Amino acid sequence: MTDQATRIHNAWAGRISGCQLGKPVELLSMRKGYDALARYLADSDSDPKQGYINYAASDALGSTVITKSCCAEHITRSEPDDDINYSLLALMLLEQHGNNSQTLDVARAWLQHLPVGQTFTAERAAYKILLERGSEWFPEGADPKFDLTECANN
Repeated sequence: MTDQATRIHNAWAGRISGCQLGKPVELLSMRKGYDALARYLADSDSDPKQGYINYAASDALGSTVITKSCCAEHITRSEPDDDINYSLLALMLLEQHGNNSQTLDVARAWLQHLPVGQTFTAERAAYKILLERGSEWFPEGADPKFDLTECANN
């Protein structure tokens, strides 16, 4: 492998590893806050600085579901992740448009390649605007028929 290929490989492995490290508790911390996260980490005998998070039944979860396949003793592959999806979309845009990608290109790529259920928070709000205000054939190259800056500031 060339030096550049090795660097790209290692960067990609680091990106995926980092995403998987926090994946089990990502929704827990987002929905229940820091205290619930701290309780779960204690209940599961997990210290994120020492390794991947363990699975445990915990009162801290409430209605939040933690997928066992994301936890240390159950990991067999990288689970889908919105941050990894955005990295892949960025690569696709770079390959297709070089450094000349525009907001229109990003919006079309989202609609063509990013499942809405894999978006969260600000991205989901922007996606909702794309679906509500965008023209039917915008993903295929038509004019969006609205100002795409309306998707910003979420």
